[in-house]
This record gives sequence, structure tokens and C-alpha cells, in this order.
Amino acid sequence: MPPPLRNRLDLDVYQVIKRLEQNSNDGKLFKTVGAAYTAVKTSNSSLSRQKKRPLEDALFRVLDVRKQEEAADESDDSEAAIDVDDPNEKSDERFLLNRQMTRHWNVEPATMPAATTNGEQPAKKKRRVDTPQGDERNAVSTPKELTESKPADHSKLQKKQPRGPLFDVESHVDRPILGGLGKAYNSLLFDLENLLVVPQCYDPSDERLLGILLTGPSGVGKSSYIRSFAAHMGITLINMTRCFDEPERIDKSLTEAFDAALASAPSILYVEHIEHFLPKTSDASQNEQQHLRALSLLKRQMGRVKAQKAHVVCIATAAREADVNMTLLTGGWFDVRVQLSVPNIKQREDILRAVIDQRAVDDQLDFASLAKKMDGFVGGDIAQVVRHAVRNAAGRSRSTYYPNPDKTIYDDQDDNDDSIAVTRDSLPLTLADFAAALDDYVPMLRKEGFTAVPDVTWDQVGGLASVRAQLQLSIVGPIANPALYAHYGLTRAGGCLLWGPPGCGKTLVAQAVANEAQASFILINGPELLNKYVGESERAVRELFSRARSSTPCILFFDEFDSIAPRRDGGGASEAGTRVVNALLTELDGARGRDGVYVIGTTNRPDMIDDAMLRPGRLSKQLFLDLPTAAERVDILLAIYRTRHVGATDAEFARLDRIARDERCEGFSGADLSGLHEHAAEFAITRYLQAGDSAPMGEISDHDWEAALRITRPSVTKPEVYRKLRAKLAGGV
Repeated sequence: MPPPLRNRLDLDVYQVIKRLEQNSNDGKLFKTVGAAYTAVKTSNSSLSRQKKRPLEDALFRVLDVRKQEEAADESDDSEAAIDVDDPNEKSDERFLLNRQMTRHWNVEPATMPAATTNGEQPAKKKRRVDTPQGDERNAVSTPKELTESKPADHSKLQKKQPRGPLFDVESHVDRPILGGLGKAYNSLLFDLENLLVVPQCYDPSDERLLGILLTGPSGVGKSSYIRSFAAHMGITLINMTRCFDEPERIDKSLTEAFDAALASAPSILYVEHIEHFLPKTSDASQNEQQHLRALSLLKRQMGRVKAQKAHVVCIATAAREADVNMTLLTGGWFDVRVQLSVPNIKQREDILRAVIDQRAVDDQLDFASLAKKMDGFVGGDIAQVVRHAVRNAAGRSRSTYYPNPDKTIYDDQDDNDDSIAVTRDSLPLTLADFAAALDDYVPMLRKEGFTAVPDVTWDQVGGLASVRAQLQLSIVGPIANPALYAHYGLTRAGGCLLWGPPGCGKTLVAQAVANEAQASFILINGPELLNKYVGESERAVRELFSRARSSTPCILFFDEFDSIAPRRDGGGASEAGTRVVNALLTELDGARGRDGVYVIGTTNRPDMIDDAMLRPGRLSKQLFLDLPTAAERVDILLAIYRTRHVGATDAEFARLDRIARDERCEGFSGADLSGLHEHAAEFAITRYLQAGDSAPMGEISDHDWEAALRITRPSVTKPEVYRKLRAKLAGGV
């Protein structure tokens, strides 16, 4: 009968283990999972390519079944030895009559009458039980044998198999690759060493550290930090994340995990993504009771550590602190909370060097410029990009040594050919390999709402010299040279409001600032923060600033700022809008910390924004972007043409000066000038198509520009309204 194993992998492992027992273990059972795992890995079986954890779980179940089979075989042998008659034993003639009578108890009569003479129904036939020994076996059966209904093997094979532990113990932890380590890592390592390695440094009267919560975006290195701590101190690491996967076993699993930690102290227990198992309380949650039970059990086990003053600490990870049940963060459970930030350019360079390590790199590869291109990348992203670059280098090397794609690398291969002795680690990584790896890669933060740093430069922005100077002073300068600003007492992150007629380049200016500062950039369209459910809009604001704080320096760019911060005293703001304004004011004031978070807002109507938003310390710099002057129109049109026409001649640029100063361009915004260029280009294309394909593609001519000027009209019809509003705001009326 086949063993009661659960899936196909178990059955495959069962067959391989039976074969290995005969071939490599002298027909004996494997005593431990480790011995069986080593035997499977060193064999030529396909199971040697299986992942470690699923294979070990399957081996645990298979070895348990093999032990049961061994015990069953020994039991059968002993019973058979008892049942075999000794041929030399003298026959016992006592109770001979009884034996002759019981001999025929289970034998059917040859014929049965259909009915009795008095009309009574005949008795039911007795069913005969066939056995492999046939009638002879039935003839010597005893009443005891006939009354047994279930074979012993059935009960053994139907018994439920015990499940393995739901926690993983690592006594020897390999040190992970880490780079760009800052103060947070060194501070945590110092505290853990004092608690676990040199506990005499702790004052016995002090409250012991029980738990640490690490927060930060996915891929920032939370789990790597924990493994690095354990490897550095040479202590046991126990992952108990899976204990929370099965609520019906959580009590037993947590108890066993903490027992193992206490037995192997000093040790670290850790839980990944604890916000999934112990989220913040919510009346709408269907699993609220389950979460509360898990919380109570975890606190009880941590209480054991506290009572015994054991050298054990529990570390949990989460994406955001706000998502974790607040009970864990109070009462001395997880007193230390550290937020890991997105690495800056220097840290990205350190991580890049650590990941590449001993690999060969091209002499022309500039790590600093490469790190600059990885803005918003976390450690996991950088490691993935390096892996892609290594594959690109391998493909480049393969095409060099094997230019014929129809032949494999094994065709006509000479074992003595040194040209093919190229290993992965010896392939030099070039800038082209990394450029190809970065082309299609989307970093993790981009999937969480972060925007790529815009590729807009100041060369693409014409005019606005005064606005540019103020933004460089308020936003770019503190990011590029924080020590200078700190020396003069400017330590708070600034905020600016760009306003003016539509089409004057407010969004373009904000993108150029983000590009120059090389800061993380989050674009928010005002209405996307609003939600009809009570409390959801405020939560969106808190999470937005929380994401920004985790990736400092960061620029928050609010488009249509008046839609999310309307005046609260004019009746234009709804109840939800009022709550959003209050939440924004709280964040702008830095109640939860705003270091390194810069805010830029744009609007056409600053008079519609709540006055509290424009006070010092918030969006205190209001920059007016007016319609361009004649000289500024020349700069804008030159920037547009230079960006879209690579290799333009001086004659073309000279033509633009005359066109931009034309009186028909009076009142044109930057968007209008862009539209003027588009109309002129369309006329040039139409002229080329009418001339036929044989005609050369030329430049945009004076005739094309003149035709475009005839049909282009300014989009801002009442610019004086904005100038009056500027005077009103400047006068404080």
C-alpha cells in the first residue's frame, strides 16, 4: 500500500529516499533530515535542484513515514513468529470436540432452502471471507481472528502525519552584502551588542529592550540589517514569520519558537511584514478577533523573555509604522523604532560598489555618475540592476566568442581552446551593460507612487530668471549644501507656491528644480487625495508625507493646489476639504518631522487658497509667473527650438529672434509659443508633402512662421486680472 503522502513532491522524495537507503546507506534508514538532505543534494536526482525549504519539509514527512513502515514490518515479523506452529511440539488433544465444532463456524452450506414449510423467511446467508490461503485458512480460523474487523496496517497508514515547526532556526548566519550604512545601523548594532553579547553593560535596574521595529519601503534592506546583526555577533537567528500563517497553531508555534530562542540565547527572533498579521485596529476588519488573539499571544511570549531577563530580542519589519497595531508600539514591547530611508547618491554608490565587489569592471565605468542615474533606487533595485548588467555582459561575451547563432557553444568545442575559458566573474562590466539594464527596469518605489526625476533642465526653460534664482535659494541650495544653510540657522525645509496665468511654465519650472536638486520627486494632482469616506483623505495626506520622509531629500509637487486647500472661511470648502486642510497644516508644520521634505504648489488662483497655507514656515514664498516680455519670449522660443531641433543653424536661431518680437506675439504665454512652433512645423510638413518625396527636407521657413502667426492667438484673454491680484496680495488687502 503506498504511503499517505500529501503531494507529488513527497512521492518523488519517497522513491528517491528508498533508493538512496539501499545504494548509499547500507539499507538503513536516514536518522535526520540533514543527512537525507545531504544525500539528495549529492545525488544525480532531479530533486537536487529543488529549493531548500520545500525539500526539507518533504524529507521530514517522508522520513516519518519510513519510520512507521519500519515499525510496522518489525511488528508483523514478531506476530508471524508467534503464529508459526512448532513442528516438534506435541499435539494437544484436549478440547478436541470444541475445535472440531468451531472449525466449521464460517463455512457456508452447499444449498439453502428458499423457504421453510411454515412460511417463515430463511435465515440470512453468512458471508464467507476469502483469504489468500483459501478454504484451508478458513478451516483453522479462530473466533478471535473472525471478530477482527480492521487490519492493523490500515489504522497505521490512516494516522495523521505530524507537521513540522513553523519557524526557521539559523545557528550560523552568512553576512549579507550591505553598503551605504549610516548612523541607524551603527546605533542599532551598538544597542544589540550591549544587550546580547556584553549584557554586563546594562544596568540591571534599567528596563530591558524587548523589541525593535524597522520600517521602510520594500527593498530598502530591513531583512538584510537583521541578518547582518546576527552574523556580526555570531548568534542564533530565528525567523518566526510563518508562525502567524496558521491561526489554529499560532499558540503552539510561538511557544516553540520562543522556547528555541531561550534555549539558544543569545538570539534574535524576527517577524517580516508584521503589519500583515498585527495591523492597526479597525472596526471594519473581519479578522479583528484573530489579530487580537495573535497580539495577545505574542505579548505573552515576549513577557516570558522579560520575566527571565533572557538575552533575546524580537525584531519586526513593516513598510510603515502607521500600519502596525499601536498596542505593540506602547507598553515597552517595541520601544525602539527605526525608519530606514531611501539611500542618497553617496549611499547608492557605496551599495553599488558592495554589490559589484570583486567583479571585473571596465576602467571607464564611473560609479558616481551611475549612482546618479539610479535616483530613487533602493538596495534591492541596485542588486537587481547589477544582475541584469552581468547577464548583458555574458550575452556580449557569448556573441564575441560564438558569432554564429545557429551553433551551440558545444559544437566543435576544443577543450584546449583558452578563448572560451571565460567565467561570469571575469567578464568586465561596462557602462553600456548598465545602461541596457536601466532602460527597462522600474524601481520598487516607482510602483508605490514615486515619480521618476524629471529630465527637464533649465536649458529647456526660457526666461523666468528671478523665479529660478528664488527656487535655487529656497529648494536647491538646502539640498545641495545643507551645512551652509545650517550654519546660518536655516534648518527647516522650505515651501514655495508658483502661481500665475495658465501656460506660463509653472509645472515645467517645478520639474527643472527637481532635476537640478536630484531629489526624490512625488507628483500629486490635487483631487486624487480627496475621498468621500470620513478619515480616508487625512490618511492619504499622512501616508504621502510618510513616504516623502522615507526618501529624503524629497520634493512634493502639488498641482492645482487650490483644489485641496480651499479657504475654510468662505463656504467653498466642504467638511472633507476642511479636514484635508487641517491635515496638510499639521504636516507642513512638521509635527511628525519634515526634515528634507520640500513642498512646491501651483495654482492659477492663490486667492482661493486658505490663508493659513501661505504663512511663514509653510508655503511662505509666493512666486508670480507673469506673461513673458519680448526678451523672455525670445529665450522661450529659442529653448523650444533648441530642444526639438538638434543641430539647428545660427540662421534659424536668428529668425526666431525676429518672430518672437513680432507684435502679434504680444500676450503669448510659453504654451502659446509652443503652439506657434507646432503650427509652423505643420505648415512645413504640408509643404514638403505637396512637393513630393524627391524634395529635400528643409528647415521651417519664414513662410511657415508667417502662416503660423496668422492663425495663432493668445490663450490668456485677461492678463490684467492676474496683475491686479498680484498687487492685492502684495499689499495685503
